[in-house]
Amino acid sequence: MAGKSVVLSVDGISKRYRDLVFSNFTWEFPNSGMFVIKGPNGSGKSTLLRVLACMEPPDSGEVRLMGEVVRDYRAKVYHKYARVISFSFQEPALLPISVERNLQVPTLVDEGRLEEVIDALGLRKLLKSKATKISGGEKKRTDLARALSRKTPALLADEPLSFLDPEYVEVVTSLLREEAKQRLVIATTTGSDQLTDAADTVIDIMDYKRARQ
Repeated sequence: MAGKSVVLSVDGISKRYRDLVFSNFTWEFPNSGMFVIKGPNGSGKSTLLRVLACMEPPDSGEVRLMGEVVRDYRAKVYHKYARVISFSFQEPALLPISVERNLQVPTLVDEGRLEEVIDALGLRKLLKSKATKISGGEKKRTDLARALSRKTPALLADEPLSFLDPEYVEVVTSLLREEAKQRLVIATTTGSDQLTDAADTVIDIMDYKRARQ
C-alpha cells in the first residue's frame, strides 16, 4: 500500500457504552484496498464501522476524513461525509416504495455501475416490487446495490454477507474485491470466511477490547 494517499485515518479512538466497546484504535486507510474487521457477534464491529463512517463520534481520539478532522456529527451535516463514504447497513432500512425507486434515491449514483450490480445481484426481476414486501436477502442485495453504485472514495459495508442466499455470497465478495481495486473498502464479518480470504488486511477487533499502555 506504500505511496497511496490516505482517505480515512483514526488516531487512538475509543468507545464505551456501559462497557468498553473498543479502545485505542489507530489506523490509516489508503485510497484503495479491502480491509475486513472481524469479531464475534456483539464485539463492537458495527459500532467501530459507524465511527469510521462518521455516523457517531468516538468518546476519545480523532477521526480524519480526506485529511480533515471530523468535529461535527450532527445529522444535518452528514451529507458532507456521505459525499466521501457509501454505507451498506447490516439490517437494511428501505423506503416503502419500489426497489427501483430505492435504488434511485441516493446521490452520486453511477448509472452504468448501477445497471451492472442490478444484474449481478439478481435484482432486475424485483425492480417493480415494493421494497418492504421482498425477502431479507433481497433487501440486503438492494441495500448493497445502492452502496456499490455510488461514486465515493470509500465504501463501508456492515456484515455484507449476512441474510444472503449461498449463491450470492461469492458474488458480493467478488463485487467488493473489484471495488477495492479502485477505492477503499471496509467490511465487517463475524469470523474467517470468504471476506477474510479476499481481504488485503484483516483487523481483529478483539485486539482493541482493552486499553493499551
